[in-house]
Amino acid sequence: MSDSMECMPDSGMLGSAIDVLAQTKRLHIPIVDGEGRLIGDFNIDSVLKGSVPDYIKMMDNLSFLPEFEPFDKILKNEDKTPVDKFIDHEPKVCKRETALMEVVIRFIKDNVNCLYVVDESMRPEGIITKHELINNLLRS
Repeated sequence: MSDSMECMPDSGMLGSAIDVLAQTKRLHIPIVDGEGRLIGDFNIDSVLKGSVPDYIKMMDNLSFLPEFEPFDKILKNEDKTPVDKFIDHEPKVCKRETALMEVVIRFIKDNVNCLYVVDESMRPEGIITKHELINNLLRS
């Protein structure tokens, strides 16, 4: 489990969240409410999905689109766009005492890349990633 993680308030802006992902090379940012309780997960997938309109996702041939058109509007307004529009409001969590096998099964069943470790008040204590599982379980 990685203990060091910067949380972002739900009042944060998209530009700041993207900057954190880019600068830290992390894939996830825990989003917390005013009392520090985990309320969501911000990740690169949520940015990509939120940037591309539904009608474009339904198309088979996208060759007519300029390469960055779906991202232009988002990027132009990233410092005014609340991060709340891009978060998964059902972050996957576990407790510090959760058994390793249960963590592995959660990764498989929930098809996620990370689990947030939270206390009884839902305050983040750390994060477990698939990369850490590989390093610590399969290559320890």
